[in-house]
Amino acid sequence: MRERTVPSPSDELIREYCRDFMENVFYFCLRKTGDTQAAEELCSDISLAVITSLRKGALPESFAAWVWQVARNRHADFAERRRKYRERSAGEDISEYELEDGSEHFEDRLVREEELKLLRRELAFISSDYRDILTAFYIEDRSLKDISRSLNLPENTVKSRLVRARKKLKEGINMAREFGPKSYKPEEVSFNGSGWFPADRFPFDEVKKKIPKNILLEASNNPETAEELAIALGVALPYMEDEIDGLVRTTLLKKVGNKYITNIPILSRDIQKKLYGVQFSHSNEGADLVKIISEYALPKIKALGCVRNGKITDNELLWYISDAILRGTEQPSPAPAVREDGEKWQFVGFEEYDRPAYGGLDNQSAATDKMSFARQTVCGFGGDSDNPEIKFSMGSITLLADVIKNGRKVSDLSESEKLLWESVEGVYAHTEPDGSVTPDILVFEGAMSSKYTPQVCLDILASHPAFEELSELRRSVQKELVGILREDNSPIIADQIELTAKMTDRFGDIVMEELVERSALKPLTGSDRFKGTSWILV
Repeated sequence: MRERTVPSPSDELIREYCRDFMENVFYFCLRKTGDTQAAEELCSDISLAVITSLRKGALPESFAAWVWQVARNRHADFAERRRKYRERSAGEDISEYELEDGSEHFEDRLVREEELKLLRRELAFISSDYRDILTAFYIEDRSLKDISRSLNLPENTVKSRLVRARKKLKEGINMAREFGPKSYKPEEVSFNGSGWFPADRFPFDEVKKKIPKNILLEASNNPETAEELAIALGVALPYMEDEIDGLVRTTLLKKVGNKYITNIPILSRDIQKKLYGVQFSHSNEGADLVKIISEYALPKIKALGCVRNGKITDNELLWYISDAILRGTEQPSPAPAVREDGEKWQFVGFEEYDRPAYGGLDNQSAATDKMSFARQTVCGFGGDSDNPEIKFSMGSITLLADVIKNGRKVSDLSESEKLLWESVEGVYAHTEPDGSVTPDILVFEGAMSSKYTPQVCLDILASHPAFEELSELRRSVQKELVGILREDNSPIIADQIELTAKMTDRFGDIVMEELVERSALKPLTGSDRFKGTSWILV
């Protein structure tokens, strides 16, 4: 039998470095150099130094601190070597070059590859007003007169811009670019909208790619020039300009002077945690009130005769009642703010992170999965389009309501109605031996209320004093959400805050989750999951 080799401490540390530090060291190098090739070279140098030292027996007490000290030392040596190389190779100060037509080519003066890399890098981060002139004069070797004619600008304007552009170029070449973290690790942002969106400026179309998403994230409460945005994202400005123009055109981005600021709320991870934290902090009180109201309402709703065939248990009915209470106490949605172009719609960005699991969002268990279904199906349509077991259309709903209301038998249905009935049979109703139909869901008669709840049911719920107490609690929670959002967002989107607070309201889902945790609501499984929380109004 082969004897098992025990790894040495140095081997373990080398594995740890490769597993836990190598990628971060590369990002450190990329941030310091602003160049992928240089970052790879520097990262290799640091890694070689670390591994060589460990092989020679170095066993640092604090491994992480030691690794980063090696990285800083090797970067200092690397930067010094590059500085000396530039001094030897550049020779002349580019601000001293003559602006005479027919002057020596710019590329001939910067003969070293290192300088050409820096030149191209800086051209990528200079705005088109300057970049086009620099490229035409130095790279394409065109005269000032030719450039002024092609750009439809006075020759003196071209010359003055060229002087300013060379100054910007010199400053950029002599600096170590500090690219933002989005340059190597772009964030993911999701969006939610409300209102009527113009077809020719549909905001969802503008934020399908990472670049516009991260432009909005970078410029949220943080006005920046186009050049600053390009550096922050590590994307050459020519590739950014169309994205910026599209965001301005759809009013998602606003230009103020020579800077751009996001014209919609973008909720950071920290702000979302605060918003959810407020709602979680009141969930116990909310669950107490829902439980009081539902226990009061349960026998009264059963007395309406809407529980048919004896198949709906008290627990299933409590799912419906609890949801109806929370829907009935929701605060009304404010109207969307009027955009600069006169349209009325709201758009909110959410920086993605691992949100806490609760019903209606990140369903992690049978209980929360059930709850999410309850919140969808309890509105009276009784179907889940994503579930192959459920194929329930508006035609099926209309037919079921007609059959129940008028006491029709399946044998009386037309051939087309019988085809529709196939999606109802055994799921929401069943046929008795004599051909009559018995519903297996809640059935209400009368007018619908504005809260997606039959008025007769809402009247029962609202008759308990705790219903108004819960409504007041939800108003208070909304005020807290508005307060948090006002502190975090610039005045430029002040008229969008009220609706944003409403769009972040997950209080109903959180309270339902709390009721499950308390066992006040018991998870529903099997076929009951698709029946017990569905209802129909006839």
